[in-house]
Amino acid sequence: MPYAGKTTYYGIPIALQGDAIREDDNVLQMQMIDNLLQAATGIVGTGVIQEGIFLELPDEGSGASILLSPDAGISIKGVLNGGLCKSSSTIEWSGLTSGNFYYLYLKYTNDLFEDPTAFEIVSLTVPIATTNAEYLYIATLDYTGASPILDDYPDGKVYTQGFLTHMGTTVDPHSDQLTQTNLVVTGSLNIGLRIDESVNISQENSGSTTPLITLSHVNNTIPLLKSIDEFVIQDVRMTTRLSEAGETSFDNGKVSIVGAINQNTSLIAVNSADIATNTADIATNTADIATNTADIATNSADIATNTADIATNTADIATNSADIATNTANIATNTADISQNSLDIATNTANIATNTANIATNTLDISSLSGDVGTNTAIIAAQAAEIVSLRHRVYVLECAVFGCSSSSSSSSSL
Repeated sequence: MPYAGKTTYYGIPIALQGDAIREDDNVLQMQMIDNLLQAATGIVGTGVIQEGIFLELPDEGSGASILLSPDAGISIKGVLNGGLCKSSSTIEWSGLTSGNFYYLYLKYTNDLFEDPTAFEIVSLTVPIATTNAEYLYIATLDYTGASPILDDYPDGKVYTQGFLTHMGTTVDPHSDQLTQTNLVVTGSLNIGLRIDESVNISQENSGSTTPLITLSHVNNTIPLLKSIDEFVIQDVRMTTRLSEAGETSFDNGKVSIVGAINQNTSLIAVNSADIATNTADIATNTADIATNTADIATNSADIATNTADIATNTADIATNSADIATNTANIATNTADISQNSLDIATNTANIATNTANIATNTLDISSLSGDVGTNTAIIAAQAAEIVSLRHRVYVLECAVFGCSSSSSSSSSL
């Protein structure tokens, strides 16, 4: 039998006295509670409910540290990926080194639903997408300068305690100030003001290049501005009013748009005179146009001639390009020949130097030999005279010993 008891609103099964434990009713009970918790936490996904006190520790060589210490017994209490994230211990982001910009997170783990302290402490130099519910955004640390700068309320950080204030109430949860990066109204924006009240929209970022207010039609079947009494735009110092036709001003001195149009009627006559002057100018310009048309025709003929010249020049360029290619090849060959000739010249120069030295040596040798030839010639002449003298003595001796005869005389004559 099903459990006899049920909750009055959601009808969650409850075991009463006398009920036997039923697995299917227990599973149904827990599943209904799980669904309700998922729907409730799904409103924000992640967000801070309560947090402690931030403390910055200086960099002593291993990087700076950020501490989140308990306040009233809580260092962090929030929603992380649909589960409770809670700790009463000090949380520390350490090793934050100079030159970086850090995003400080708490990261979901699979044990978080059983133990709310089972989260990871994460510091990243690149932000995580706001749609990623596994990261709870806590703070940033700008360490790109000389000293670290902590921001424990950065843009994009979610505080879940403010969501309930927005739901089902007309009370402004932001008191009399609304600070928001972008406000998009897809329906209508209604502002109820008494006669002595006003709405002030100011640009906090003076260096912004985007417009403070952009008005555009969502449904162009209705007016963009349905009704307005006075519209003040401070940046251009313009104050104006809308009024009925025929009125030129109000008692308080504000300028009427419709009245200003009425006042401009008197300027139509002046503008008519200007139109007549402009008509004469148009006639003059028409004549100039005719002259320019003739010039254009002449220029067109010149263009045709120039086009023909361009075609001829193009052919010449093609011929010159072929000649350049041939000359380039010849230059390469000549360069090689010049290189070889340079080597030959260097070799010949060395040979000439050697031959010059040899000639000098040979000249000395010839000079020495010339002296020797003169000496030898004199010696030979002396020896020839001695030989003649010796033969004569032999002849005389032969005559004395053997007697002289004509045969001996003729055989012994020189």
